[in-house]
Amino acid sequence: NEVAATCTDAGSYENAVYCTVCGAEVSRTTETVAALGHTAGTAEKEWITGITDSDGNITGPDCIEGGSYEEVTHCTVCGEELMRSEVQIAEAPGHSFNLNPSLEDVTCSVCGEKAIEAELYTDGSYATVYFYLNEQYLDDMNEAGKGYDIVKLWSYTANDYVNSGGYEWGTSGDTTIPDENKGSGEKFRIDFFFSDGSSISSNDVTMP
Repeated sequence: NEVAATCTDAGSYENAVYCTVCGAEVSRTTETVAALGHTAGTAEKEWITGITDSDGNITGPDCIEGGSYEEVTHCTVCGEELMRSEVQIAEAPGHSFNLNPSLEDVTCSVCGEKAIEAELYTDGSYATVYFYLNEQYLDDMNEAGKGYDIVKLWSYTANDYVNSGGYEWGTSGDTTIPDENKGSGEKFRIDFFFSDGSSISSNDVTMP
């Protein structure tokens, strides 16, 4: 009987001697084969925190929070984990935004963070659109010499801008929907213009 050796367990086989005349077994001994030992593969990177893909797998450091990963080495024969060490990422890379947009829904090309988001608020006859800008995006545009110019409210029904302004410098603001544009189902977006003519657009909001 033969037992194959594995990475961690010894193997064995039997060595039998037979009479060459009558064929009777003369002796039998069990021989041991030493365990083969692991064969280390190339270290692989496993993210602990960071950006996730559509399948939920972490693929890289978070733009703002950074991240960490573990380098893991497995045996190429049996797959057992042989070594694991954690590597911290010292600095988050920051978002990667398009700084030359033209009425675009700008998002970070790494994590999908939006440069601007809009939210509708209604209370009786009052209706306004709040908007929130990504702080890093504003900083990047300012550093590029593209300061804030004006905010406009686009109506899809009117096919035109129906309000502008109503914004105070910072990362959030609002603009009021005029009474004549408050019909049920009317859809709007915020367009945010910079001094060089570039502009970003928010998500759409719809009157209830």
